[in-house]
Amino acid sequence: MLIATALVGSISPADATISANDDPKVLNDSIAMQWGGHTFSYLLTGENGIFWSATAYDPDDATPTALIGQEPKEGSPIKSALSKIRFEGSNVKGNNQPQMVRSKDGYIHAFIGVTYSTDNPQYNYGRIHYYRSDKPEDITNLVDRTELIPTQPYKDYHLRMNVGISQDGQHVVLVILAISEDAKFRLTPPSCLLVRNRGLTLYSKSLSSMQNQ
Repeated sequence: MLIATALVGSISPADATISANDDPKVLNDSIAMQWGGHTFSYLLTGENGIFWSATAYDPDDATPTALIGQEPKEGSPIKSALSKIRFEGSNVKGNNQPQMVRSKDGYIHAFIGVTYSTDNPQYNYGRIHYYRSDKPEDITNLVDRTELIPTQPYKDYHLRMNVGISQDGQHVVLVILAISEDAKFRLTPPSCLLVRNRGLTLYSKSLSSMQNQ
């Protein structure tokens, strides 16, 4: 269950008082549990609304499904909405919660890791799927831009990842661990996917090469 509540107050070493402004609101009551250590970019606030993501739980349908939702702020022109992204296929094992960022122009970017099985019982790999809202601050229609994800020098990933956006809102960076069946990449080096101009350009680099620039 995903619950949101509006909070008021401030937190500081001298004053740790915080209070709820409204009663909690259930955003969705059918989501899979998620380890707290992975709760990174699952909740965003924009000018008009709150945007959230989760993995669906349905005991009658095991198809891996990502959820991305929105809730309007008071007086906002947007409406409550929920988009479901299903990943079907005999070799699809599961997906993680969408990692989201809001770029400066208001577009919502979502990166979803999907795990696939292989004929090798000792090796499963993750792939990144990339979606972007077709309108600013509105997730009712998410455009699949996965073809923009580079496959060189890295293609397979361990899906423990995090995403962030630069202060100027011009660059999105997704940090993730690369793997390969031949063990050339064994959770190292961390690789970065950088997104520019609403997802029109993506390129992949190792973290070490970025640090050397």
